[in-house]
Amino acid sequence: MGRMTVLRFFAAILFGVAIFGDNTETEWLALSVAGWLCLVGSAIVDAIKEASA
Repeated sequence: MGRMTVLRFFAAILFGVAIFGDNTETEWLALSVAGWLCLVGSAIVDAIKEASA
């Protein structure tokens, strides 16, 4: 669980672009939602892996 998954990596990139990029409010919201969806997806994948182990 300590390793960086692809979804967490994408989430970090999306949050970085949302926070530090020159975005409109709508773009910021879309990037933030996409980042959260990546984090939720990563948690679901981790839960499935633990349940199947």
